Amino acid sequence: MSADPAEVHIDMRKDGPIAWIERDAHGTTVALVGELDGGTVPEVSRTLDRECERRPGRMTLDLSGVEFVDSAALHLFVKVDRRLKEAGCVLELRFPTPHVQRVIELTSLDTLITTRPRAL
Repeated sequence: MSADPAEVHIDMRKDGPIAWIERDAHGTTVALVGELDGGTVPEVSRTLDRECERRPGRMTLDLSGVEFVDSAALHLFVKVDRRLKEAGCVLELRFPTPHVQRVIELTSLDTLITTRPRAL
């Protein structure tokens, strides 16, 4: 990472669902890990709400470390997407694991939110 003061990398708690947050001139990336379910979504929701308030232009959720999502996580993704669109911003789901990618496809969430699967 360059010395540009606009770039910020924040390491989060190792035992929580948020691994790190990175902000730069292109937007915000939030790396999520573990299971996103009714027990972890409230913490993720609070963090994403704070990041949405910054109007990042583009918010990317890095899902490469997420093993499981339930309906609470899917609902959160839709809620964040709507909030960002209202502010003229974009949400992207990046590198979901195969299981999470399958859930995204089965629920047609990929037709609503830009999803960038890992290249094979």
